[in-house]
Amino acid sequence: MSSESQRWRGYQLFDDVRHEVEETLRRIFAPYAEGGGPVAKAKWTPRIDVIESDTAYTIVADLPGVDPASLEITLHQGTLTLRGERRAESFDSTTQYRQHERPEGTFERHISLPEAIDAEAVSARSRWGVVTIQVAKKPGATPRRISVTVDEG
Repeated sequence: MSSESQRWRGYQLFDDVRHEVEETLRRIFAPYAEGGGPVAKAKWTPRIDVIESDTAYTIVADLPGVDPASLEITLHQGTLTLRGERRAESFDSTTQYRQHERPEGTFERHISLPEAIDAEAVSARSRWGVVTIQVAKKPGATPRRISVTVDEG
């Protein structure tokens, strides 16, 4: 493993921790900020992976319970946006939660992509609550290795 990929992994770990802390604080304090209280429903943020290959970026989002037909995916000026809603299950009026951990409500997630993407070559598919979005890179956008010639003398 090169030192560059180790550095990237290190930054990714810090980013993962930051995201966990932000999500926990949002879950705890968002209901109060919206004027509710402990019973108010907080927004949620789906988990994603962004994978880069030589030809494309692949975004994988965990969206269980979200109707793929109602999911809104847009790409504008290098920012991919996912918008949707996970609706609560309906129970009769006598049912009470003993524990409620599955977030519900609207979400919006923004992913910044480099300028070297082909906005016309984007596809999305959903399977088992996981949405996979493929964004192609523009031809020629892949890094090119340049050989170094050695001058004798």
